[in-house]
Amino acid sequence: MNKNDAKKPGRKEIDEQVQRILSSEHFANADRISNFLKYVVECELSGEGWNLKGYNIGIDVFEKPDDFNSDTDSSVRVEATRLRRALSLYYYQEGCFDPIVITIPKGGYRPSIFYNPETVDLKRMIFRHTKMQIAIYALLVSVFVGVCVLASTYYPYYVREQNRVRQAVNYHLNIPKVGIMPFLIIGGGLSDEVRREFVLEIDEQFKRFDVIAAIPVESKVQLHETRLYRTDIAEELGVSYLLEGKVSVNETQIDVAGRLYDARGDAYIWSFRKSFDYISDDIEDTIELASGHMVAQLASAYGVIHNVERERYQQLIAS
Repeated sequence: MNKNDAKKPGRKEIDEQVQRILSSEHFANADRISNFLKYVVECELSGEGWNLKGYNIGIDVFEKPDDFNSDTDSSVRVEATRLRRALSLYYYQEGCFDPIVITIPKGGYRPSIFYNPETVDLKRMIFRHTKMQIAIYALLVSVFVGVCVLASTYYPYYVREQNRVRQAVNYHLNIPKVGIMPFLIIGGGLSDEVRREFVLEIDEQFKRFDVIAAIPVESKVQLHETRLYRTDIAEELGVSYLLEGKVSVNETQIDVAGRLYDARGDAYIWSFRKSFDYISDDIEDTIELASGHMVAQLASAYGVIHNVERERYQQLIAS
């Protein structure tokens, strides 16, 4: 043994370690490297480790003929490489906390056998970990007591603020919802697919304002089948407003007209009309610009929808 000579593992400990290694998945079905390992360890324990040569291993382990030449026949070196790799995998995985480490250093076949430094200090690590756990538990208890004291002190304040919190939650849960009706496309030979894209682009613009929810009506209601009135559509979708309009297309620009229907008041409360010159060869870029202008007037902090909602809230409070 050539490592940690100050404190060597005993034969019984080494034999037990060899058995652990041989019963692992890396050695269970590998007879050649298993025999290789047992042979070199036994030679080391019997004091013959210094004399381990490729010739001896070839003859005694792999039953080579007497004229075996380890310089021209690389079979022993190949098996030594396999053995080193298997030992590395074993100690990297299931054997990482075994009490004894057995390796075959490169350049020879004499094994190095020593106590695993990971397990030598294991009890010390467990002790430190236990002390740390006790400290953490003590800290948690202190925090819990402090929280209880703070809770008893500030509970009256919490009760006073509870209604204000509830109002904020209710406001968040009841954000205004807008149904986007299919826009009528006039001119330009635009298909139904482009009409749907225009509705979806308006929906995307609404997503910039997280306090208003938009629902494309075409994705929920088949208008040509149900022939629903606006109030019926709004009720089915659970929305308070419906946005409808048309887009007129010519060679140089598009004209966008829209209006907002208040389902609760059963009336139109806003209208929009604006012309937009083409900003590129792709009409979708101009549609994005137009829909952005329209939605900004509706959904911004001081837009039409928020103004209506504020007025309705004030009337509710006054009543």
